[in-house]
Amino acid sequence: DQLVLSGGVRMNDASGAMWAQQVSIERSSGDAHAAGPVKAEYVQQAGAGNTGSEPMHILAQRADVRKGNDSATFYGSPVRVWQGGNQVQAPEVQVERANKRMTARSGGARSVRTFLVGVDNGANGVQTGGGGGVSGCGTANAATARKSAGRQRAGNAVRISSGELVYSGALHQVEFTEGVRAEMTDETVQAAQATAFLGKQNGKSAGPGLLEGGVERIVADGAVVLNRPGTRVSGEHLLYQAAERSFVLKGGEQPARAVDARGSTTAASFHFSACDNTLQALGEEPGTRSRKVETESTATGAKREKASR
Repeated sequence: DQLVLSGGVRMNDASGAMWAQQVSIERSSGDAHAAGPVKAEYVQQAGAGNTGSEPMHILAQRADVRKGNDSATFYGSPVRVWQGGNQVQAPEVQVERANKRMTARSGGARSVRTFLVGVDNGANGVQTGGGGGVSGCGTANAATARKSAGRQRAGNAVRISSGELVYSGALHQVEFTEGVRAEMTDETVQAAQATAFLGKQNGKSAGPGLLEGGVERIVADGAVVLNRPGTRVSGEHLLYQAAERSFVLKGGEQPARAVDARGSTTAASFHFSACDNTLQALGEEPGTRSRKVETESTATGAKREKASR
């Protein structure tokens, strides 16, 4: 009770298509097994809150298609998924079209690789207020802002490696677990887990069920470490705002700590701006325990305390 097709096989429905060298179909269930190379394209139809968008593309070595729950699991070394500028690579990727959900697994190693484009704040990334700044970083004038808009959006892009990824099209967010490393322009964030929230890209909202939209913000938790040239900041909770290129790292039971060549500082939280390369220590932060800002100089061994402001 099985049908086997070979040689340039194509399966398609209203919202997608799959090509393979060979496809085996179970006639009783409608499930299919495709052998490679395998290529798939899934589209989001226009209407009901979205205007349609370019397809999600998938390349793999083989795939299992389950008709009952409208899902497909792809396997490869690695499987490659992309839509627009966003990309995912992993040994195993499952796409659930009915649930608007995608899961990428690494099989033990932290080998899920993700590239997410930067957020687009409207007209070529140019903000109208505050002197014509681009992506939250001030520029001399609007003309200069337009010229640097592409570079700013590229600078807001994030490369993330993790053990597992779960994308929810309904929530427009990507959850990373089993160890996370995120790389920005000059900064690197390491944490136990993180969630990336996707916003508008090219002036359009992300369509449900597709891997589109720019990174708006990232929240990371669990032994968070922020590394930037010359400085290491550690804590328990981090918020990254892509448009402003700003990081807020809070402590937990233990205070947050910043260490550089001159010494170390502990505080309730640290605010780092990548736009002007400034790091600010705060003794008080909403939702965190109030602490004194304490700085210890490596050169003199002296210890200074500064009251909360």
